[in-house]
Amino acid sequence: MLKRNILTCVIFFVAITATFTIVMPESLRQMEAADFFVWDKDFFLGKLSEAPGFSSWLNNCLQQYFGIPLVGMMIEALILTLCGLMCGLLPWALGRKGYSEWGILFPLVLMIVIPFNMEVYLEALFFFTALVAGFRIHHQWVTAAGLIVLAVVGFFLMSTTLLMLAIVLIAVAYMLRRRSIAVGVAAAVALAVVVGMVKWSNTHLGFIPFNQRYFYAPVRIGNVWLYLLLYVCIIALMLLPRKEGGKWLGRLAFTLSLAAIAAGAAYGVSNQNMRFTERFYKLQNLAENKEWRELLDKIPYGEMQENKMNLCYSLLAESATGTLTNNIFYYPIMNPEDYLFRHETKKYSCMFNRLFYDNLGLYDEAFRMAFEYAVMTPEGMCFGSMRQMIHYAILSGDWKVAEKYLEILDHTSCNKGFVEQERQLMANSKPLPQRDIMRDTYVNLYPINSEMIRQLDYNPNNQKALDYLLLGLLLQKEVQKFAIIIEGIEYYQGKQLPRAYAEAMAMLSSDPNYKYLHDKFKYSNELDKQFLEFLKKKQAGATAQQMASYMGSYWFYFFYIQQHTGPTPPAAASKIVN
Repeated sequence: MLKRNILTCVIFFVAITATFTIVMPESLRQMEAADFFVWDKDFFLGKLSEAPGFSSWLNNCLQQYFGIPLVGMMIEALILTLCGLMCGLLPWALGRKGYSEWGILFPLVLMIVIPFNMEVYLEALFFFTALVAGFRIHHQWVTAAGLIVLAVVGFFLMSTTLLMLAIVLIAVAYMLRRRSIAVGVAAAVALAVVVGMVKWSNTHLGFIPFNQRYFYAPVRIGNVWLYLLLYVCIIALMLLPRKEGGKWLGRLAFTLSLAAIAAGAAYGVSNQNMRFTERFYKLQNLAENKEWRELLDKIPYGEMQENKMNLCYSLLAESATGTLTNNIFYYPIMNPEDYLFRHETKKYSCMFNRLFYDNLGLYDEAFRMAFEYAVMTPEGMCFGSMRQMIHYAILSGDWKVAEKYLEILDHTSCNKGFVEQERQLMANSKPLPQRDIMRDTYVNLYPINSEMIRQLDYNPNNQKALDYLLLGLLLQKEVQKFAIIIEGIEYYQGKQLPRAYAEAMAMLSSDPNYKYLHDKFKYSNELDKQFLEFLKKKQAGATAQQMASYMGSYWFYFFYIQQHTGPTPPAAASKIVN
């Protein structure tokens, strides 16, 4: 019986480790990026003041190794496997013959209902370990003393819900075998100690939120009775009596366990929410590593219409590769505010906005976005954000800030290489001149076009800011303002205009008042002819469907994508609009 339990657990460990490492590597890496842990007494005591403190500390400690997906998944699978093994040992601990191979069902259910929550898995492991130890003890005074010790030690290992359940189950199991007033009294005292520990913790250790003091469940389950039912049902299943000589029943139980493992692996491969999350982290990682061409290849056009995140990452990649000014009107965007997630502070928006500002060279604002993300993580700081903040501080010349965070990362296990790399970067960098802080600040209060104008006032050579401004004006159909800006900044004068600007210039040049722009900027004369041909078809009443060959051009966008409500367009165009 125990051999089949061990074999089932080994198969579970291998199957789950392989499946999730292959299917969800970026989600595993993100667990490390969103984690924070330092080998420091104050950090340990701070975590210990939480409930359950040691499980919380151990969870943070283990998650720092998830930067390598295989290592991280092996750690998580090992905890779940041990949980299943301990669950399978319950019949043995009570001296009974049950279906120990079914113990693996519990970690499978946990993995599906509460995915990637190591702290919950650790609490479950400590819970079943306590039950196995408590059921195995046969001396009443040892059991009685053990319940009191469990009440104190268990406070730091598992939630009060599980701790109370463990005390009750151990006491009931002992008293069903032997009547013992001492064990009953010890159980009552142990429950009182648990309540006292909560009250004592609020006074001397740390504040436990009101909704997490006694009976509560993890957020993903919510209802505490469903949470308790999950544990009670698996314990009842494990204690079903096993008939002597029923070999076929044992084989059937083993086969069902293998089928459950296969179903768990299939769930990991097919679950839509997990796949969506993994895809998002994959895009974020490609952008982080500036693998822009691969990022663009990963996002089909149809997905940009379904999800703004896909649109934003595609536009960011186009900007980074310098092709945004050629391709923007192929994308479903009609407002420059949609370049990024404006005035939104959620984890995913902070992650993207940081990359947006990084691409613009606005390192102060990228630093702020990294900090905003860190504030939303469980510890209020995380490895990913800290590494980003260090790098941006160095690029901005804020070396004291960088050194402050580097000193913290020096007390971690997996960041030594990064610390050395960034200190070398700092050593090879020259001090930056004193900056005008107010001019170099991204206010993020004004419309995006106004913000880009402020950045150009500070640095007229910021081509990406200029392109975002010019394209933003074209998106708003502010063609006259576009002409004023592109003429007032020398960057594109004497250079061949990219497609979007050239098409806008051809449209402007059709108005005698803007004819001079044709000689001031370089673009193909063929565009003037093509625009006049487009204009003729439009005047003849051609529909958007009939003009589909022009999709992706500024002309098609200007006249067909949305009704124009902005300033009066150039003369030739105004005749058509009216």
